[in-house]
Amino acid sequence: MEPRRILDIADVVQKNVAPSQWTAVVPAAGKGSRLGHHLPKILYPLLGRPILEWLVDALRATADTFVFILSPDGQTHVEPYLKKTLGERCRVAIQQEPTGMGDAVLLAEEHVSTPYTLVVWGDQGLLNSTT
Repeated sequence: MEPRRILDIADVVQKNVAPSQWTAVVPAAGKGSRLGHHLPKILYPLLGRPILEWLVDALRATADTFVFILSPDGQTHVEPYLKKTLGERCRVAIQQEPTGMGDAVLLAEEHVSTPYTLVVWGDQGLLNSTT
């Protein structure tokens, strides 16, 4: 029988899947220009903290590995924060051209070695550990 590629959240909770089994993929190549921000959107401040910080805090207990998909311009600003915050737990893929979210997610594939993957868009600042 072919393994299921998408899990229902109830399956995950019942199996009590360890964070070492998960990779969080975060497409975050967006610019903050529509927000009037001079940095990448994932660095836009919400309640005094960049969206990136909210995401990392919400996902840290769920996934041991993170893959962020960044634009070439965003890499300069975002990657140093990721390395400082997540160290070896983080990998970066670069989306050279803005060709869409599906293409961005596919760029993470070579960096994922865990059996489970969670994709969370990089502008989901309201995400928390219960969602």
